[in-house]
Formats: sequence, C-alpha cells, structure tokens
Amino acid sequence: MLRGMPPLYLKLDLKMKLAVYLFIISLFQVQANSYAQNTKITLHLENVSVEKVLREIESNTQFKFLYNVNEIEYAKKVSINVKNKRISKILEELFLKTPITYEVFKKQIILKRSLSKGDGANPPKNTDANDYQQMVSGSVKDIDGNPLPGVNVLVDGTTTGTQTDFDGEYSIEAEKGDVLVFSYMGMITQRVEVTTDVITVTMEENTSKLDEVVVVGYGVQKKENLTGAVGETSSVVLENRAVQNAGQALQGTVANLTVTTNPGSPGRIGQGSAFQIRGLGDINGGAAPLVLIDGVQGDLNLLNPVDIESISVLKDAASAAIYGARATFGVILVTTKKGSRKKTKVSINSSVSNNAQTLSPKTVNSLHYAETMNAAAANSGMNPIFGPDQMDRIRRYLSDPGSVPTTVPEPGDPSRWSYGLGNANVDYFDAYYSDSMVSQKHDFAVSGGGDNTDYRISLGYLDQDGVFEIGKDNYKRYNLLANINTDLNEKLKFKFQTLYNRGFTNEPYDYSAQTGDLFHIAYTRQPHWPLYDPNGYPLWTSEIQYFEGSRRKTREDELKLMGTVEFEPVKDWKTTARYSYSKLMTEVNAHQAILQAHDTDGNPYDIQSVNAVSKTNASRDYESLELFSSYDKTIGGHYFNILLGGQREDYTRNAISGYVPNLVTDAIPSLNTGTGIRQTSDSIDEWVNIGFFGRVNYNYKGKYLFEANARYDGTSKFPVGNQWGFFPSVSAGWNIAKENFFKVEEINTLKLRASYGELGNQQISNYLFYAQVPIRTNLGYIIDGERPNYISAPGLVSNNLTWATANTLDFGLDVTMLKNRLSLSFDWFERKTLDMVGPAEALPSILGVGVPVTNNADMVTKGFELTLGWNDVINEDFNYSLQFNLSDNFSKVTKYNSSTNNIWGYYPGKEIGEIWGYTTAGIIQNNEQLNNMADQTTYIYGGNWNLGDIEYTDLNGDGVISQGENTVEDPGDLRRIGNTTPRYAFGFTSRFEWKGFDFNMFWQGIAKREVFLGDIPFFGLTGSWTQQVFETTMDYWTPENTDAYFARPYATGEIRKNQQQQTRYLQDASYVRLKNLQLGYSLPNTILDPVGLNRLRVYVSGENLLTLSPIDENFDPERLHGWYGPGKSYPLFRTITMGVNIEF
Repeated sequence: MLRGMPPLYLKLDLKMKLAVYLFIISLFQVQANSYAQNTKITLHLENVSVEKVLREIESNTQFKFLYNVNEIEYAKKVSINVKNKRISKILEELFLKTPITYEVFKKQIILKRSLSKGDGANPPKNTDANDYQQMVSGSVKDIDGNPLPGVNVLVDGTTTGTQTDFDGEYSIEAEKGDVLVFSYMGMITQRVEVTTDVITVTMEENTSKLDEVVVVGYGVQKKENLTGAVGETSSVVLENRAVQNAGQALQGTVANLTVTTNPGSPGRIGQGSAFQIRGLGDINGGAAPLVLIDGVQGDLNLLNPVDIESISVLKDAASAAIYGARATFGVILVTTKKGSRKKTKVSINSSVSNNAQTLSPKTVNSLHYAETMNAAAANSGMNPIFGPDQMDRIRRYLSDPGSVPTTVPEPGDPSRWSYGLGNANVDYFDAYYSDSMVSQKHDFAVSGGGDNTDYRISLGYLDQDGVFEIGKDNYKRYNLLANINTDLNEKLKFKFQTLYNRGFTNEPYDYSAQTGDLFHIAYTRQPHWPLYDPNGYPLWTSEIQYFEGSRRKTREDELKLMGTVEFEPVKDWKTTARYSYSKLMTEVNAHQAILQAHDTDGNPYDIQSVNAVSKTNASRDYESLELFSSYDKTIGGHYFNILLGGQREDYTRNAISGYVPNLVTDAIPSLNTGTGIRQTSDSIDEWVNIGFFGRVNYNYKGKYLFEANARYDGTSKFPVGNQWGFFPSVSAGWNIAKENFFKVEEINTLKLRASYGELGNQQISNYLFYAQVPIRTNLGYIIDGERPNYISAPGLVSNNLTWATANTLDFGLDVTMLKNRLSLSFDWFERKTLDMVGPAEALPSILGVGVPVTNNADMVTKGFELTLGWNDVINEDFNYSLQFNLSDNFSKVTKYNSSTNNIWGYYPGKEIGEIWGYTTAGIIQNNEQLNNMADQTTYIYGGNWNLGDIEYTDLNGDGVISQGENTVEDPGDLRRIGNTTPRYAFGFTSRFEWKGFDFNMFWQGIAKREVFLGDIPFFGLTGSWTQQVFETTMDYWTPENTDAYFARPYATGEIRKNQQQQTRYLQDASYVRLKNLQLGYSLPNTILDPVGLNRLRVYVSGENLLTLSPIDENFDPERLHGWYGPGKSYPLFRTITMGVNIEF
C-alpha cells in the first residue's frame, strides 16, 4: 500500500483487493467439493494451542473453520507432525479421544461437540408448523469501527454458516431463538441470540491467545514480549546434517554465536566444538557460555543432534542474569524432544557418508624440490645440496620408478639406508592422510502417551572414520535419552529425564617428544625421502612406525538424571523443585611401543627403545538443586509475572594417572607389565555455588514491556568476605505497532528494546587465594647417597581476590511485516568486563617468589547483530523460507598493569587480535634501490642484502629499520598491520518445499580477518633441517622472475630476513563456505498409507562443498591454529551423505 494517498483511495483500494479475492474464490467454487479430497497438508507443530493449529491450516489452505468457542478447547496444547495428509486425517488426529466432530461444507469446516444420550445441554431443536426461518443480516466491525471481512457466522448447533464480505456484511437464514456464533482468528468469539432480522456485532482482539514462545531462563516467553537479546534455532537446522556434534551444525545459524570446530592443537577425531557468544569475554579465557540441556548443565558435543527440539541463545545480561555467575558470557539453552499424548510413533533415521578433507596442501615432486633447494643453496654461497648422481637417480625414478632403488646406503655407515640421498617421489600428505573416509549414523526413537503421561525414548549410534591413512583413527558415539512427563493429578506434575552418552576414540599415539604431533610431520618430510627402503621395510624417517606402532584410546561416559516436580495449588501459581545429577567419566590409555627400522641386510634395530604405558581416569560430578515459584496474573490489559527461587550447585572433579616404562611386552600394554619406576599423580578440584534469584515481568496489552532480574550469588572460589555478589539487570520494550495511533497495516510488530545488566564472573582457577607449597623431587644435592624430595617457598596470594563483573548495555529493534512473513531483529551492545585477574605490581626479585594475581584489568567489547527472515506460502504445494544474519564484535583492553606497554603483550588500548609488523616497500629490484634503502642490517639481518630481498619501509624516518623499544610509545618501524579477530560473520539459510520435495541450502562465512602465517605451511622454505616446497613456493624471485610473490630463497636461516612479519605476506582470511546443501523427497500418502507408514523421506546432503577465500591455497580459513604452526591441525571434512527418514 502506498503512503501519502488520500483515505478514499485507500478505502477503494482495499475494496478492490477484496473484490478481486472474492471473484477468484468464486471461479474455483465449482471445485470446492473435491478440494477437501485433493488437498494435502504438512504441519510440524509442537506444544501449541488448538487455535494455533487451526490458524496454521487456514493460512496454508483455503479452509475456514466455524466453531463455538465454548465447545472447543481452543487453548489446549497439542503437538502434531504430519506430512502431506488430507484434512480428514489431520482432524481425526487433532481431536482424537475428544467429543469434537466435524463436517466439511465446501471449503468451510464446522467443528462441534457431539451429544451423548441423555445430554440435555443442547438438545435437538423440535420444529413444528409454527416455526419459520427468516433472513438475518448485519455487519461485523472491530473496536475501531473498521469492517472485518471473512468472519465466520454460524447458526449454533447446525451446519448453516457463511462469511462476511469485504464490507464486513453478511446475511444468513435463521430462526428466532437461534444463536449466531461469530468467530474470527485472533478475536474473541461472540454469541448473539436472534431476536431481530438485523444484528450488528463488534469483535475485540483476543489478548489471551497463545503466540509463538521462546525458551528463556526458568520458563518461556512470548516472542513478541521479549525485551532481551535472544537468538534461536530449531531442529530443522540440525536435521539430517552429517556432522559429528550439534555444535558443528550451529555454526553460522545464530548471530554472534561463534563456533570453533575441533578446537584442539592439533585436534582429533570426535573432538567437540567450542562456543563463544559476542566475542572474547575475558583475557584469561574462561569465557565460555553456560550450556543447559533441559535446564541442567550438560555437554552439547555429546548430545545427539537428532534429539534436539530447539536452541535458545541468551546473549545479553538481562537475558542471562537469572542464571547468575556462570552465565556471565551468555547461555545456550537446549530443549530436547518430548513425547505426545497420543498414539505411539516410531522414528528411524539412517545415513551413510563419504568424507574427504576440504583441502590438501599441494607439494612439488622430488625433482622440482631438489632444483629449488640447489638454487637456494647457490644464493647462500653453498655447494649444491643435491649432487649430480642423486639428481640423475631422481630423474630416472620419476621416469620409471622400478628402474632404480628408492635410496642408497649411507656413505658413512653402509649398514644403514640413507634418507638424505634418497631419490623417491613421495607426497607425504597423500601418504599419511586418507582422501576417502566412511561414516554412518543411525537413530531410533519411540514416543507416545496417554491421557496423563507422555514419553519419548531415543537411541543413537555414530561411527566415524578419521583422516589417517596410516595408523587409522576412529570415533564412535552411543546415545540414550528418555523423557517421561506425567500428571499425577490436576495440581501435581512429575518429569523425569535420563541421558547417557558414550564416546570412544581410537587413534595413533603421537610420540610428540620425538616427532611433534601427527599433523606437523607431513610438513617436515621431503619428497625424495622414501616411505620404504629397497627391501620393503618402512624407512625410519617415513614415520610409518610412529603412526602404526601404538595407540591412544579415550572413552568418555556421561550420565545425567533429572527429576522435576511441579505443583500448581491455584491457577497460574506454579512451584517447581528440580534435582539433577550428572557424571562425566573419562578414561585415557596411551601405549608407547618399542619401534624398529631395518638395516641394509634386513636386520631390525630400535628407533624408539623405551616402551611405556600411561593411564588416566577422571570423573566429574555435578549436582544441582533448584526450587523456584512463579505466579502469573492478568488484570485488564496488565500482565504480571513474578519468579522467585534459589539454587545450590556442587562440583567435584577427581583425576588419577599412572605411568610406567619398560614393559615386559608390547602385546599387553598395562601398568602391571611395566618394570620401570612407576609414577603416579592425582588431582582434586571442588567448588560450590549458592544463588538466590528473582524476576518480575510486566506488560500492558503487549505495548509496554518491562523485566527486572536480580541474582545474589556466593561461590567458594573467593576468600571469605568476598564470596558473595549482587547482580541486577533491567530491560524494557515498546511495541509501537500496538499503539492506536500506529496505522501502518503492513507492519505487525515494531518493538524497541533496551537492557542493562551486571553479572559476576567466577570462571577462574580454583584456590587462587590459598598459598600452595610446591613439592619437588630429585633435589640438586646428594644427601645420604640420594637426591631426596623437597619443598620450595610458597608463592604470595591475594587476599582481596573477588568477582570480575561484566556489565552489558544493549539496544534492540524487532520488526515483523507483511502478515509476519518478513522479520527483522537488530541489536547493538557494549559489554565492559571489569576487574579481570591480572598481574600485580612488580616486587623486588630478592623476594624469591612470584607475585600474586589481583583484580586489576578491564576490557570493553562492542558489536552488533542483524537477523532478517522471510517465510511465505505460495500455495498448497509450494512454500519457502529465507534467513540471513550478520554480526560483529571487537574487544579492547582499557586497563592493565603494564609498566612498559610492550606491544607483544597486553596494555591499555590494545585491540584483541592486533598484528604488529613492518610495512613492505617491495622486493629490491636494482642496485639503486639497494643502495638508497634504509639500514636493515642493525636489527633484522647483519649480513649482506641482495637483489630479490625484501625492502622494508622506514616509518619513523631515522634511516634504520628497527622495532624501537617494542612499546606503544616507541614501536620503531612497526605498526598495526591487521587483526586476527573474525569480523562480520554471516550466515544465509534457505529452505524450499514443493509437493514432496524439499531443498535446503546454508552458506556461512567471515567478511574480514587478517592472519600472518609465517611458517613452513606458508613459506615452505625456512632454512631449517626439514622444510617443504609447495607449488605456491615456486613463485620466488630470480633475475628471470622479478615479478615474483616470494623473495629470493636461501638454504640457511638467512631466509628469515625476508620473512619478517610484514604487510606483503599478511593474508586475508575472509571466506564464504557452502556449509550444507540438501535435497530430499517424501513419498506421498497414497503409497505410504497401504503399508502403514506415516513418513518415508530419502535425501542426499553435502557438507563444506565449496569454499571461496583469498587466503593462500594451502590453508583452510577455518583451520588456522596448531601447536606447531598455523594449519597444522585436524582438518575439516567435505561430506556427501545419503539417508532415509521413516516414521510409523
């Protein structure tokens, strides 16, 4: 509708639209009788009102419902999941075990309560000759006097009905004494007795309707009444994704929820995801959000994704404050699927996947490697590294591998094979890591219930092969979840949940002390080094023995039990008691075997002479007891909700480990078969939290919204006197669209929000305020012939250690338009983390002990998040939805105890993630440039600088390239050249359904991020003993290739002068990735009904199918971490999945 047009035009425009609508309806009226038979409907609604179900059917079809509000329990909560079913099947399921019957009259459906014998509530009407019918007419308007088209008008107790036209007018045949029932979705139903032939009705909005709700702390809220910053996603996002854990499927779906998959260094198969809400929360770490599964702390990585119904992400302090000190940096609320109180349903989901690495670095063959190394040696003034004989053997081997052995004996020791003089051609990335891995996932669930009880029990199994081609690795997970809810009576309800997850990882032992981790090795193997010697045994430098020699096995078991009692003595006053217990048990067994290679005669010799076994058992016990009570009350247009409660949490972690070397045999790796000195250790970690909380919600007719939270928390992690903290929050909203003066019909919601809150942070190490006495072994002096155990002086402690706090200010805007098809949500926030733990003032070294930590650091994080959504139903066969989110955050240290302001550490004003480096002027191309450049010999490299080397820019103009004092005040020629913080994260999801087909596509990415990858994976040549030459490395400077990307190569450490942290080699790590593409087809009911199936869907799905990024081609932009250097970490998988979903 156009703005600025006169009211008359707008009125005529509305009438014209309605006239066209009614005209189109009349054209299809001839098909009305067959419409009910041919129309197929799909619904997936859980725990919604009957009214919501009817409204959903009306919005997606041409059906209109007529009913008496006093006969239909329209507010009763139901769940319904149907796919391509006729209206008759849906209504039979919806009103199963109720006295409600229905009649289809053309495209109108009349619902009414059937009368049992003897029921005199509405006895059949007796007619005689004196009874007569008359034409009753009139109009229906809203409270503002606007006509209401499409209102259902029904003669109560009959099938006679009609609808108002576009002027809100109607006419119907009725008798005196009949009752006309006027019903309209979203309005209060009116019943009027026929006493005259003209009846005018005014209808009011039904303010008690059940709208879409969102899970929040200790309850749910109507989405339109939220005043905090809450993101959400549903099971649709997680459905049929070929991911190891739910965290991987969440990436990019909720604005400002950062998900890091396999975050370890280097990571391993089966490792979970790490989460962060709204960026870095604390410079000391410990800023992970609180994860609650059905209200109880849990591990989202172990939970089966198919068991998840919905996920809410509480981002600001106002939303998370009710959970107190462990929710300082947000909360992830996970709701699992429950049963329904109707017939039993069985679900089976099964899939098989093929996986490959998203990328593998591309190395050159052995000949190009040798030529490059010889060129680097010449630049270093050295003799060729590869002599003529070896070069000849390399060429012959490349031409015909069988014509020459892979290597020759070592000249200095002819009994051993030489690796350096080898002439093989090995791509170690291809040799070590597989390009095809298989996984399978199978899930089974049964749900149902009766009049008072519902249940759902599910089982899950995942079997995932890992990336290692040699040695193999594998992850298995088993899941069990049971939810049972029962109404003991009208006032008392009981809920019980049991959850058991087991994860089992089997992988090679990495011998890290000898080799580095197993993702570092491939970058250090040179292609001419053979995998196998001429006798067919693995050469010791191939590391095959290390991959295959022994294993590390890890088992994780999680058990959770939860019981909840809900008592409602009077309507709307509910008191809940909940006890939960969870136990996480971890067992790690690692075996380090004796490893052998073979000499030129085939005789074995040890390359790893000590075998050993280690074993660690750890258990974590968590108990929570909660008691809370809430009361709802509506007085006129005023709604109030009050919540009061308390919680006690007890946490204990125990771990014990043992190690013993010199096993009798590697065939039985056990602590009992070791003959060496046994070493044992254990650890205990305990804390207790007690909290009291309260919340008040108020709104007036959904227009003016207010919420206040308060939490009084105590923790054992701080010394007496500082253990308790009070943390309040407040939020408010104004839904302008509900104001009488707001007349923009196209806008359904226009809500302004604001919130401010303070939360304490107790995510710090335990026992920081206790003096710890170090106990050591093997004193440096011999006493009585032994080196005894001893103790050293305890460190100082801070007796004033207390809460760090996070204060968050948030402003938000929520808009829905065009009959709620278009939605927009925007938030801007500022979070100040105050009193973080940092170093205390420096003390004289003569003190002899370290200084304590204290609360003396502050940081501020700012950002925004935007979510746009579009949902539309074109017709009964086609519907679609689109969603886009964009978010950003960055953090800056505002206070820190740094006496020097060293740029490589923390200091006031430091932006988290900043990269300091030189500004590259270019590659030196001529002698004039070489002679006129600033002095680069004083600080960078004291030897000669040559053509092809890097020229750095003299920023401070002192004629010398230097780092100054490495301080903010004097950085020399360094400057901030980039920042590693991912900026402007985005995600785009689309879903289309047409007849039986469904199509899903999900893109995710980062729009801005810089990284410096200064190691072998990027430069290849580093002057070290082990280095690599990639295809990208070949673009190096020579007199014939002056436009090269890389500078002049050297075979020694001299090459580092050209690899300083600098702008030339700063990498743009932004990316966009096709995270998921899925196509499915559901067989029609005409095929399923005869075989007794409710649903049979087959699908094909792909993960990480396409990545677009300007970063160096040897790097995955999501895998840039690693203990031994960037990119040396467990890879992401590109996955193709085929699966089936069955329900009966």
